Amino acid sequence: MIGVAIIVAEILFWVFLLGGLFLRYGLGWKKIGIFLLVLTPVVDLVLIALTYSDLSSGRDSSFFHGLSAFYVGFSIIFGHDVITAMDKKFQHRFHNNGFDDGGEEIHSGAGNYQEQLELWKKSWTACAVSLILLGIGIVIVGLAGAFWLIYWAIALLSIPLLWWFIGPARARATSRK
Repeated sequence: MIGVAIIVAEILFWVFLLGGLFLRYGLGWKKIGIFLLVLTPVVDLVLIALTYSDLSSGRDSSFFHGLSAFYVGFSIIFGHDVITAMDKKFQHRFHNNGFDDGGEEIHSGAGNYQEQLELWKKSWTACAVSLILLGIGIVIVGLAGAFWLIYWAIALLSIPLLWWFIGPARARATSRK
């Protein structure tokens, strides 16, 4: 059941995000568009509540319980950035026909070293939030039934290390060329 809830939550996040932006900019329905955008974090709250409810049923944790905590932790920290970036793209697309004020096409790149360093620091925060959510799950289910929660906690510890190499280290190396 929780696996389906995670998939539904991910789909709802994008439906609320893209639908809210389309209603806001495409149809000019600003209040309804904002309402849908506000629902994106509500999806996270419902998902984590479902996860903890399922864990309290007495069964051992599953892969999906850990995935839920991982997803919600990263969504909390990076969700606003995703919404802001998409908002800018939609605003430009609908108000400027896909071009910024200089007439150049809007694009996103890997970013410079400082931008990548800031994202890397946010990855630490996202991992910390996810670890707290996993810890709450471990308290609920007990250590004996927490294999998959512990698995995800260990996996989370490797993310900032890997992120360093694909983010800041790569940006620094590229900028030196």
